[in-house]
Amino acid sequence: MGLLALNVENLSTANFRITRYAEHMHEASEKAVLAAKNKAERMATTLGQTVGKAHTVEEVHLTSQWSGG
Repeated sequence: MGLLALNVENLSTANFRITRYAEHMHEASEKAVLAAKNKAERMATTLGQTVGKAHTVEEVHLTSQWSGG
């Protein structure tokens, strides 16, 4: 049943929680690393080069309004 069906007229704050937060973050991290690798390979191919082993891998944490629990 939706909020309109319950005659809700105003909703000032909504809180959401993510179940299995760590699992989702791990999956997102793996996808981000693969996307970065693919991007590096495309850029290298454009330059007639190949991608070798990584010299440095760094994770940058950005602040976010979202948090998990």
